[in-house]
Amino acid sequence: METVERCQCISFKTGKSYNFCYVNPLNSTLVGRKFSCELLEKLEDLDLLDDPSFNNSTPPAPTLPKNSTQIAFISSTTDDQFDFSLSSFKCIREFYPDNKYLLYGLNLNSSFMDQLPNDDLNFEFRQLYSPGNHFKSVMLAKALKDFSVIFWIDSDMAMRKPKVLERIFEGMDKNNSGILAFRDTHYNVFSGVNSGSASFFPSSSIEVLRNTSQVETSLLFLKRTEGVKNILKWWTLCTLTEDCIVKGSNSRYLSKTN
Repeated sequence: METVERCQCISFKTGKSYNFCYVNPLNSTLVGRKFSCELLEKLEDLDLLDDPSFNNSTPPAPTLPKNSTQIAFISSTTDDQFDFSLSSFKCIREFYPDNKYLLYGLNLNSSFMDQLPNDDLNFEFRQLYSPGNHFKSVMLAKALKDFSVIFWIDSDMAMRKPKVLERIFEGMDKNNSGILAFRDTHYNVFSGVNSGSASFFPSSSIEVLRNTSQVETSLLFLKRTEGVKNILKWWTLCTLTEDCIVKGSNSRYLSKTN
């Protein structure tokens, strides 16, 4: 009871209480350091709290789309990445001309905005000020508020073959996770993980990161489910907490063991 009480944050909007301490799913005695309650309002805005009634405008969790046109492509760009982003967009449009494509600009200069494919009716640009690439969880959460199924693609990734989404469908069934990654790093990322993360996400198997392969977040398939929202909740809390965030401010890697 003491652990539960010390981990609670209360919403000024709803008066409801939420857990801000991560509990290891394999060992409930391992309870993480509490994230700041000042971040609660941000999670409410992103609809990441475990209260399905909080945002009545959010549609129910989706089933697998009946066809690939229901999937929205999501990406981000900066001034330095802009040429890569345009190339990636053109590659996707070659195979998926009718899908929604949402591009987040991270402090994108206005001179680049004039070069955006605004004549594409299914293209949308949204400017975000001040965040870096490590804010990927925030962008994913924002996108899932508007689209029930999304495919994230980093700006330096290009789609070279047709029927990528169709092949995803073929390998999925109702028991699959709501979030899928598709690329291995082929090496461990232990040295790049902030040691402070362990205080927020306690584990008895942290050493596994030294020798297990990781998966990149450069390509991600996500469905809006309570499980995915819960993953994004903790990912976002870490992203917005300096003591927790990964070294180098780049959340491109995830452990397969998580």
